[in-house]
Formats: sequence, structure tokens, C-alpha cells
Amino acid sequence: MPAPHPRRDTVLTLARSGVRPVDIARQLEIAHPTVRNIITCARSQGADVPRFNRPRGPGSGPRKALRVPLTGRARADLAEAAATRGVSLPVLCSRLLEAIASDDMAAAVLDDGDPDA
Repeated sequence: MPAPHPRRDTVLTLARSGVRPVDIARQLEIAHPTVRNIITCARSQGADVPRFNRPRGPGSGPRKALRVPLTGRARADLAEAAATRGVSLPVLCSRLLEAIASDDMAAAVLDDGDPDA
């Protein structure tokens, strides 16, 4: 039998306190399927872990994944930056895009001279 995931206890504590699996995955920077598997396995062993229903209504539910093509060089540079920070490439890219959007820095990053583009 394989050893339990090193963050198993933390995942279950957060789940029992009502934190959704997708939010646990983001907070702990581990894969969402891993969190679901930990919770499912714990339930099958009799652990009392609540079920999480997806919210319904406009603007609710999981965000759609965004696929962004990268050149080999850009991917390698970003992967190195992600490793330096101890996060995955998708987590780093998400953080970069969130920072650019929230700080209204698209024009500065693109350096295209159009402040409204």
C-alpha cells in the first residue's frame, strides 16, 4: 500500500472546515485531482468529509482553463522561474496573468504604445 500523501491531513482538515477541493488545491498548490482523490479515499475509509456541491447560477462554477501556446524558449524560461519559486508552471503563469490584469499592466508588458489596448 502506498504511503499517504504528505499533505493528506491538511487537505482533510480544510475539507472538514468547508473549504472546497478546488480552493484547497489552489491554496496548497497541489493538483485538484490529487485533492479529490485524497478526499474520496478518506470517505471510502469511513472519514466524515462533507460533500461539496457546485454553485449554480450566473458566473458560478469552475473557471474554464485557458490554453496559451508558448515557444520552447518562453516555456523553458517560465519553467525555470516556476521551479525557483517552488510552484508549477501553470500556477506561475496564472499568477503572472492575474498580476498583469489586476495592476492594469498589459500595455506596459506588451510595450505596444497603446495605453487602451
